[in-house]
Amino acid sequence: MIIDYYLGLLDMDYMKLINFLLSRYGYVRDDYFKKTSYNKFMRGEIKSIAKGDYARFNEGLYCHHIDENQFKNMSNANYIIAQNIPFEYQRKDRLVYCNLLEHTILHALIVIDTQGRFGFEGLVKYLMPTVMEWYLFEKVPSNKRLFPAYIKSFLYKDEAEIVIEAINRKLNVKIDKY
Repeated sequence: MIIDYYLGLLDMDYMKLINFLLSRYGYVRDDYFKKTSYNKFMRGEIKSIAKGDYARFNEGLYCHHIDENQFKNMSNANYIIAQNIPFEYQRKDRLVYCNLLEHTILHALIVIDTQGRFGFEGLVKYLMPTVMEWYLFEKVPSNKRLFPAYIKSFLYKDEAEIVIEAINRKLNVKIDKY
């Protein structure tokens, strides 16, 4: 059952899950940002950073920064500047592919490992609300770009309830805000 798969992931430690996902989906094919653009941005020469060709969103896969257990919101320009994140953390060998539920579990494990210093904001503001909207409240995304991600990690409502409750138990909190 798919529930057993997700519950099993929740029982892994963070790096074991990273390695599992690398073997499941393969290595990321490009850096998150283009190095030249990133360096120009960090020097204040340009206002936005060109992204690399890493995306597999058409397959329903997100790209997760492995080092989100050390930095917050590593794809956001404002956070990059505020934390002075070196380019090395944006390299393809510091990224992993995952579906929505796997991404949610990665963030839950980060929250646990860092006692809430990292991972929590992404978990409660984006990932869990998306899981709840799509699977608990059964709202199919109207944005066609999101549909592959919806299908890739599809859960029925009763399955979503079990996975969400298991995440809440693991975190020892109740994330139920939408």
